[in-house]
Amino acid sequence: MLWAEQKPKKLDMLECYEVLYCLASTFRVESYLEVGVREGASLCCMVATEPEIVEFATQCLSNGMSTISDTLIKRVAEAFTPRNPNLQVHLFDNWSYYGCKGGRERIERLLKEGFSVGNFHIYDGDSKDTLPKFAGKVDLAFVDGDHTVEGARTDLENVVDHAKIIVFHDLFHPEWKGLDDVFMDFCKRHELPYFIVGRRALGTGVAFNIWNT
Repeated sequence: MLWAEQKPKKLDMLECYEVLYCLASTFRVESYLEVGVREGASLCCMVATEPEIVEFATQCLSNGMSTISDTLIKRVAEAFTPRNPNLQVHLFDNWSYYGCKGGRERIERLLKEGFSVGNFHIYDGDSKDTLPKFAGKVDLAFVDGDHTVEGARTDLENVVDHAKIIVFHDLFHPEWKGLDDVFMDFCKRHELPYFIVGRRALGTGVAFNIWNT
């Protein structure tokens, strides 16, 4: 069954991929920043027009063991179209996850050959070092990098002056405690309206940076 044909999920079961796709479908996102790219599952949900991208990302790229292959890139090129071919994409990763070798090159091919999106920049290294050097503005930022309390807090603080919408993942991840408090404290400190969904699916927080519009 296609994702678009399924009954709507309860809010506490929403995955981050569904949240990202819905945000991209609802708001005019012309520029996007992502911290923690891995194999591009969340990136796909921001780029593709078709709702079936959520199912593709979940089944093919999100389990932490899969890598982008020639076959997957061909499937993307045949089945999906970019919502905005001129989307400006800024990707931050230190490429240290399991099976990371060649990850940067795979993401480049996914964007160029799979989606025909060429307006992207990849920043290699620790986001604590690379994000402070970023001087641009984006419509939406997705933070899914360092999952320690201090690392997550640092990433959020480093994107707050650059993004209109900030999405934060894994608030209730069983292996990483306290990230829900990090996100809520961050929103309260900066007076950002926010909501949290997917409490039974690792948890995704969305903050609206009304001071940065």
